[in-house]
This record gives sequence, C-alpha cells and structure tokens, in this order.
Amino acid sequence: MGDVRFRMDPAGARALLGSRAAADMVGGYAGRCAAACNAEASPDDMRNEPFGSSAKAGGARARASVFTASTHGFNHNAKNDTILRNL
Repeated sequence: MGDVRFRMDPAGARALLGSRAAADMVGGYAGRCAAACNAEASPDDMRNEPFGSSAKAGGARARASVFTASTHGFNHNAKNDTILRNL
C-alpha cells in the first residue's frame, strides 16, 4: 500500500469547524457533561435541572457550553466546582 496524503485548505477547515455536524459533536460532549453534573448534584426542591447545556453552529467555529440552570446548581458549582470536575 502506498502512502496517503491529505491536505485541507483553510476554507475547508473553516467549513468543517463551523458546520452543524461539529456543533452536534461538541453539543453531545456538553450534554454528557451536564448530565454528569446533574447526577452529582442532589435533586432540586423546585424540580429544575441544576445544570444545562447548549450548542450552536456558526461564525468561525461551533461552540457548546455547560451552565448552571438554577440557583441550586449555582450554589453546588460554587462549593464543589462541579462543572470543572466533570469536563
């Protein structure tokens, strides 16, 4: 077998990083992180999820974030660094 070479031009890299598929991939990672954070936190009395996630495509690259969705999540994250430990 011969060597296979692959070379991506800058336009192709931009299109790949800003694509919906890339947003779905990083959104999946963020969703799993938020689920792990929710499993670690005790249930909220108001029945709200303590942590949430979001993802969006566009611009230079796809972005995802994990955030505190309630006061309970905010307090749990401030005390235990829950989001940082579950990355």
